[in-house]
Amino acid sequence: MVAHKNYAPVVVSHFEADGSPKQNPLQCMRRLFANRWFDTGGEDGSRKEWLEALALALTALGWRGDEMRLSDVLPRQSDQEELDEFLNALASLGYIAHQVQSRDSAVWRNADLPLLMLARSDSGEELQPYVVTGWGEGANAWQIAAIDDEGGLGRKEISIDDERIAQVFSIGRTDTLHDSSEEFARQQTGVSWMRLTLQRFRGMFVQMIVVSLVIGLLTTAVPLFVMMVYDLVIDSHSLPSLTNATNLLLKLLLGVALAMGLECALRLSVIRSLSWFGARMQVLVGTALISQFFSLSPAVTERASAADQLSRIRAFDTMRDFISGPQMLAMLELPWCLVLLVVIGILSGPVVLIPMGGIALYALLAFAIRKPLEYEMYRSARSGSERQQTAMDMLTRLPAMRYSGVVEALFNRYTSSVRRAMQTTFRINMMVALLEHSAHAITALVGLLTLVVGLYAIWDGTLTVGSLVAVMILTWRLLGIIQANCVLQPRLHYLKNSTDQINRLMTLNSEDADFQHEVPVSGLKGHVECNGAVLRYTRSGEFVLRNVTLDIQPGQLVAVMGQSGSGKSSLLKLLCGLYPPQAGSLRIDGINIRQYVPHDLRQHMAYMPQSPDFFSGTIADNLRLVAPASTDADLRLAIENAGAMDEIAAMPEGLATEIGVGQNHLPLSLSHRLNLARIYLQDPSMMLLDEMPYDVLNSETGENFYDMLKTVKGKHTAIFVTHRMDFAELADQVVWLRHDMPPVVGTPKQVLAAMQKE
Repeated sequence: MVAHKNYAPVVVSHFEADGSPKQNPLQCMRRLFANRWFDTGGEDGSRKEWLEALALALTALGWRGDEMRLSDVLPRQSDQEELDEFLNALASLGYIAHQVQSRDSAVWRNADLPLLMLARSDSGEELQPYVVTGWGEGANAWQIAAIDDEGGLGRKEISIDDERIAQVFSIGRTDTLHDSSEEFARQQTGVSWMRLTLQRFRGMFVQMIVVSLVIGLLTTAVPLFVMMVYDLVIDSHSLPSLTNATNLLLKLLLGVALAMGLECALRLSVIRSLSWFGARMQVLVGTALISQFFSLSPAVTERASAADQLSRIRAFDTMRDFISGPQMLAMLELPWCLVLLVVIGILSGPVVLIPMGGIALYALLAFAIRKPLEYEMYRSARSGSERQQTAMDMLTRLPAMRYSGVVEALFNRYTSSVRRAMQTTFRINMMVALLEHSAHAITALVGLLTLVVGLYAIWDGTLTVGSLVAVMILTWRLLGIIQANCVLQPRLHYLKNSTDQINRLMTLNSEDADFQHEVPVSGLKGHVECNGAVLRYTRSGEFVLRNVTLDIQPGQLVAVMGQSGSGKSSLLKLLCGLYPPQAGSLRIDGINIRQYVPHDLRQHMAYMPQSPDFFSGTIADNLRLVAPASTDADLRLAIENAGAMDEIAAMPEGLATEIGVGQNHLPLSLSHRLNLARIYLQDPSMMLLDEMPYDVLNSETGENFYDMLKTVKGKHTAIFVTHRMDFAELADQVVWLRHDMPPVVGTPKQVLAAMQKE
């Protein structure tokens, strides 16, 4: 590529003529390694070993993708454990790994291939991943995937003793959670998305409930021990000898110690299960939420405020903290209550009616405060959302507020929302305090009544002293569980709201629902046919584009012109499938755009928006988002053609300069040049290029851009927005957009003449 004169893509096309990817996973991973996309784990290169195993597994599974897809699921740097990163990457690509729950090599050999086998190293400190694709002749012989001399998938046979094998996973294809949720929503089964997700853990919940009942039974060991000490030793009418008493106590202590040890082990297993459940839900739900959010059509996401979008994501944080915290443990203790009531009834007879009455009082208290608490929490959420939205408006639009002289008005609005939020928070805190103190009073009252009635039972001879002591211990334990769950009312309301918010988000139709995606994108030529297309951002909104009719042949250069607000950027969004037309038709290569998968269609397009956006990371990271396999030399060449090399070279860190949110703010002209450099890194079938500022086009960057348009003419379909007549004269067609009128389409000479008449 010769700078300023000719244009050639820096990165070769990832697709064959039929649209299938050219490279297998091993080639993709090798290019990412060569161009330093990954932090490979320091000197030992542990992460590189796992990433190579992932590439081998994907190759054995027949996955056909490209560097872009791999870089999407594998971050440049990762703080995950290698196995977690491996399994999460597989899940993101549509595969699932089931652990083979056996130590028998015969079971391993009957599992579906390929297998991920984790074997301990010679030192025994590290786990080495192997992708098993077959069996050797010996008992400990395995055929594993390996890289052959040509860089492709090969095989070699190794011998590993069963003792060295730590884990074995069978890898296969799976449907995504997101797809199944949409299917349920479309069929209107009435099953919420969150309930559907939780049903996957139904077996674990049943086990935890059974374990909880057993723990409740073991909890009675200490009270029963105290009862027996009182009745058999202390309060016995015929005192046993010291030897007999000691032997009895030792036996009782041994039994209690065994019960307490088993109880401790079961509690640890419940805590471990909850921790695993919380981590698993974080992966499943967190990934599904972000995936669903990104899959929503722009018509949905652009209407929602930033505060609403953030609240949807934060809703899961509330749920995650609940299910992995002490609140969930308190709820899991509820099954104990049945065991405790039965034991109290056996020991004390009718005295058990008093704790049962206390439970009824707790239920009445929770019912009485539920509706007022829900109302105040609803008001608090509304005022909090209003306060957050006002604060974000003030922070993001501060210059405009100062220009318009409305700073004081908006500040007064913010203080009013803060005042309302404070009042509702005060009322909620008062209700919560009333709930807690009332629950504490019920606990004290029930405990006192149980003691008094128990004393009368002792005087009547129907209850022993030891039994009363045991009943009191069990009663306090029972009341503590019920009280803890009673005061959970506010947290349960927050949990319900968070769950409802997640369900509403997950039942929204994704962008794919607007498209019928029956036809794979293959060998896109760039023939665009638009017949009477109409676009409105909302059903009741004004027309953005009206009666747009175009016929753009492959390789043609098309200039889009018009006044501000005439729909130039909207036309580009329509052509790349961000918005489907409400009326008329739009065809690409003779196929209705609704029949393409939107994401796949955009893989064949290069879109340069009018306002550049960059993410947190280095300049090189941001450029490699569109071409992960680009070398540093590729990046420099693209930046040079965009006219930004001098400015970046002057930076102390160069391409490694951190930009994005919270980092260095780039000058607007440099942002537009880097935006253009992204285009130079791609080799698309179609280019959609929005308008660039005057100062950028009137510089050396504009000259390079002009040369690039001349070079792609006849090779790539390129549709660009411009205000410059010399650029428009270069085009094969010019589209002149006008407010509330059909566009004028023709040759540059025809359209420019029509513009001069008006």
